[in-house]
Amino acid sequence: MVVAFVLMNADPESLEDVLKAVGGAREAYCVYGLYEIAAKEEVEDMERLRDIVTWKIGKLWNVRSTRTVLVVERW
Repeated sequence: MVVAFVLMNADPESLEDVLKAVGGAREAYCVYGLYEIAAKEEVEDMERLRDIVTWKIGKLWNVRSTRTVLVVERW
């Protein structure tokens, strides 16, 4: 199991649209700070994570950039 947080910079007027588009994520939030959206992904392997970040999130016209943070240990 691979767990990651995908942090996104998105156009402020389209945050609701982006949240709907990443609706398959385990959890998704609007956040304050360097990013506008944080989505928690739990997938079976790195290939599936790559597909989500590249082909699903990366293709959204209103997402300007992403940063993916991999979870290495749960507490």
